Amino acid sequence: MLRFLAFCDIHGNVDSVKNLIRKVKNEQFDAVIFAGDFTNAFLDRDLVNANKKYQTIMKLLQSLDIPIYYVLGNRDYAPTGIKKNVLDGKFFPKIWRAYHQNHQDLMIFSETP
Repeated sequence: MLRFLAFCDIHGNVDSVKNLIRKVKNEQFDAVIFAGDFTNAFLDRDLVNANKKYQTIMKLLQSLDIPIYYVLGNRDYAPTGIKKNVLDGKFFPKIWRAYHQNHQDLMIFSETP
């Protein structure tokens, strides 16, 4: 049976992620599933700080040494009128297909199409 560590909506709260990792460090999970809103960039409008928090959160999650799958949330974008990703793509997994419709994103992750 597969076990996933699934969560969302941390809105840049690095301490919450640290606490989560501390609580689950002795558990065995097959992957992290994150359903969006790493940051609060949309409301804070501080894109530099949002990116720093995102980088920190991803490094913390990588310490679990399991695959990380995620989608970006509505607050992970800059309020520019045109949806713009503010997060550094360094940690993004390979995206096989991406769809954007009605202010919603769907990304399908895969090593091969």
